[in-house]
Amino acid sequence: MKNIETNKYFAIMSEKDDVELMRIITVERADYQADAVIAAEEELERREISPSMYQDFTEEVEKLIKVEIEKKVEKQHLPLSTWVKVMAFIFPFPLFFIIGLVLILFDYQIRGKELCKWIFFGWVFYFTLLVIMKIFL
Repeated sequence: MKNIETNKYFAIMSEKDDVELMRIITVERADYQADAVIAAEEELERREISPSMYQDFTEEVEKLIKVEIEKKVEKQHLPLSTWVKVMAFIFPFPLFFIIGLVLILFDYQIRGKELCKWIFFGWVFYFTLLVIMKIFL
């Protein structure tokens, strides 16, 4: 059974390019099963790529991953522009609420939550205005 499984990994690894194989055996090693990593190492050996060639690559990939994580965190904390808050308050359309939820789904946490909050404030404002008009008119 194990032979069939490793053969499957050999076939998969033979289709990957050198960079992907290097990532698999270095930075992403923990994300793969042991047999897949072995297959990737053997494929690199077959291509005559030595471990010393990808040690520098590992450091570069780790730096790039760190930069990507920093960008993602930065993206999550971007505030919503004041003019968008005003527009959401004045025109609290349900479509804007859906856009706010989509922003949250795409990791714009602060922007999405603020958009939904200002739309909610707009709805409360107009509802209160209607109630006041009903009472006094």
